[in-house]
Amino acid sequence: MKLVVTIDTEEDNQGRYSAVDNPVKNIERLPALQKLFDKYGIRPTYLISYPVASSSKSVAALNEILAGGSCEIGMHCHPWNTPPFHPNEPVAKRDTMLCNLDENLVHAKLGFHHETIQKNFGITPVSFRAGRFGFGPAVAKSLLHLNYRVDSSVTPFVSWEKHYGPDFTNFFPDIFRFSAHGLAYKEEKGPLLEVPVTIGFLQNDFAAANQRHKALEKPFAGRLHILGILGSLGLLNKLWLSPEVASAKEMIRLARKMEEKQYPLINLTFHSTSLRPGSGQFVKNSHDEFLFFEKLSTFLNHVYDAGWDSLTLAELDGNMDLYTEKPESLQNLSNYSRPAAIHARTEYAAPGSEGCGFDGGLHQQIKSLFPRSLKRKSKTGFQNVLQSAGYRWSRKRNAMKKADHIVFVCKGNICRSVFAEHALKNMLPRTGIKVESCGLDVDRQTPSPQEAVEAAGKFGVDLRGQLSKRLENCNLQNADLIVAMEYDQIGRLTGLYPEYRNKTVLLREFAPFPVNVVCNINDPYGLEPKEFARCFGLINKSLRGLISRTKLKQ
Repeated sequence: MKLVVTIDTEEDNQGRYSAVDNPVKNIERLPALQKLFDKYGIRPTYLISYPVASSSKSVAALNEILAGGSCEIGMHCHPWNTPPFHPNEPVAKRDTMLCNLDENLVHAKLGFHHETIQKNFGITPVSFRAGRFGFGPAVAKSLLHLNYRVDSSVTPFVSWEKHYGPDFTNFFPDIFRFSAHGLAYKEEKGPLLEVPVTIGFLQNDFAAANQRHKALEKPFAGRLHILGILGSLGLLNKLWLSPEVASAKEMIRLARKMEEKQYPLINLTFHSTSLRPGSGQFVKNSHDEFLFFEKLSTFLNHVYDAGWDSLTLAELDGNMDLYTEKPESLQNLSNYSRPAAIHARTEYAAPGSEGCGFDGGLHQQIKSLFPRSLKRKSKTGFQNVLQSAGYRWSRKRNAMKKADHIVFVCKGNICRSVFAEHALKNMLPRTGIKVESCGLDVDRQTPSPQEAVEAAGKFGVDLRGQLSKRLENCNLQNADLIVAMEYDQIGRLTGLYPEYRNKTVLLREFAPFPVNVVCNINDPYGLEPKEFARCFGLINKSLRGLISRTKLKQ
């Protein structure tokens, strides 16, 4: 097995498309990262954006690593900040994908970026990745004209159509050669080599798993969170080989699955912005930074123990032993999608189809028979049942130890979790137990709505003057229990803090039977006042069970 590490080495403001305001402070962290790679004998490929290639400090830092022969430098093109551009014009989201730009403009941008790298590094880059994975035929032609040999823009089993980009859901994670016409034109002796990002499934049959995953990504299944439930049960798990979105254990399992399926190569990837808290969307604080490096170190240690070799992208070109395509990926790729903006699907029924299709007149007539409140309650009830089943199956029911520090978590920390915090404090006066609450989606301090204040008052809980708190403002590390309100919140919490998985629970689990058959306590925000009263009553019942199970009064 071979390992390639590809790093999108780019400006700090990840996700903000600015032509001129592009600081590169995260590049200061590259020397420390390279020390980690050197420890394990890893030679990464730094795919650099134009702001990095044109910054004197970034060039100096990368040249020092390059001089030691410890890395490869390739091109990573963000079309919104690679000249030529109009600095004062707003950037349309469609134009953040190279594949949507005019062929002449693509060639001009890649040519300018290429010359900048040549001038500032004294090398001729041969490896490439499109920003936002927006690869298209014009990009292929330009790369061939500039004598590039390797691309790494394909994300197998992933579509970027809703972001105006390509659809890669029919691609598998094996490397292949292709012609200047584009990725859909595989050729055994094609001039360009594609090295996809490693994305795969923990299930054996990638093709079948991919079909199921695509079906469950559709809106109806998505609203029921079926993918999350199946993932928790270990029945359908799609993973990226990246410490930004996968745990060390998940990355190791995916790598082993790739080895088991006789893939000769894995491609681990991440963004340089994850090296500096606040520079990107994946590492937002020092705790996230610690977890990121811990996951990366653990995975690289596994690679070292397994004896896998490290290669750069350029070193793969010409290595014929790696070009063995897996049988499951030998399929017609003529359906490789152009950008969604070019061939968007219509959401309307075709003329004459009324009453025949899902979007036809009969469907609308049936929908009109049911009031919106009934439809909402039916959907919520069905979703609760499915998620409760997933929670029961995925969670090991261990005996609860005595808890001295409890943190309640919900979405906004203005209704459920803040009520649970103060209700529990009222139930346990003078016990010395620390109780906190916070929200997953808090961006500013917000008071509880009046409906919540009035409903809480009926339970003897005063929410007047309470302001919402962010997740990082609670001491999760020292908490004995982290108590969420919904199954989705369990997934988000354990995704952010996998090391706290065993102490993260759902509050309704502690309610008496049969109330605890369904595990979610749904958000009453925006609903009628009676829904707040019902919600807070349910929390009260669950808190009494929590006190009993965790021996809080002892």
